[in-house]
Amino acid sequence: MALRKMPGSNAWVYQCKIDNRTWTRSTGRTDRKEAEKEIPRLRRLAQLLRSQPSGSLKLSKAIVQEAARVEADVSGLEAKRVLYALRNFLQFAGDILLDRIEAVLVEDYQRHRLSKVSQRTVSMEMSFLLRMLRLRGSM
Repeated sequence: MALRKMPGSNAWVYQCKIDNRTWTRSTGRTDRKEAEKEIPRLRRLAQLLRSQPSGSLKLSKAIVQEAARVEADVSGLEAKRVLYALRNFLQFAGDILLDRIEAVLVEDYQRHRLSKVSQRTVSMEMSFLLRMLRLRGSM
């Protein structure tokens, strides 16, 4: 476990090992003392990933967990947005294991959605999807 500054960035990041892979998350803080206050939250998130390996987690369950996390951390309205966006991806990809989601599948989904909705909507949906995958160590 370590608190470091990434090259080319002013923000501090938290790093630890999960399943022999380095897991890195930004604290969102430029002041070291403020960044240290974020460590307990990031430790809890890392512990969640250790207790629930992403490879055994199905997409539908990960979506429910992500919506619950957003509702607790942000708001119910934002959780509804996240749920809608991620359910669109679930409908496209099917209920697959998270470790089966690769960049090619995400790119295919992005092209598919761009043919149906605005670029702004697709950007928002992609940010929700990629955040969920990153938080679970999948991408």
